[in-house]
Amino acid sequence: MSNYVSEIMSRDLTMVSVDTSVARAEQQMLKRNRRCVPVVDDQRNIFGVLGYSDIVKHRQNQGNLRSTKVWEICSHIVFSVAPMATLETVVDVMVENSVHHVLVLEGKVRGIVSIMDLLQLYRSKLVSPDAREEATADSPQAITGTDGIYRL
Repeated sequence: MSNYVSEIMSRDLTMVSVDTSVARAEQQMLKRNRRCVPVVDDQRNIFGVLGYSDIVKHRQNQGNLRSTKVWEICSHIVFSVAPMATLETVVDVMVENSVHHVLVLEGKVRGIVSIMDLLQLYRSKLVSPDAREEATADSPQAITGTDGIYRL
């Protein structure tokens, strides 16, 4: 039974430097399947957080991803918890601030907790592995469609 953030946080972090181009950060995020990355300075202190939504907004505003540095568009408001924070605490932080990721800090960045981490934990407590396998065995893997008609 997981009760603490340290038990579910992702430790395999992708971090980007403040001087990384947005284009390069996006490549790293896509390669590592990350929706959010901590932005750090030269001493690896937390500077901010770059979310994929920041990149999308910048692109929509006709921003140049190659010449723009991540420090220019990242969020400078960082929501964080300690490794020994309870799961209730991290959920409260996410809900109260409408965020999907919370950094785990203890001097430096130790990890990150995403809403997906919490949902996976929730699912594992609700459904046994055997029941989950049975429920997904007959489920379609994709929905395909043409001309507005979709088949399940």
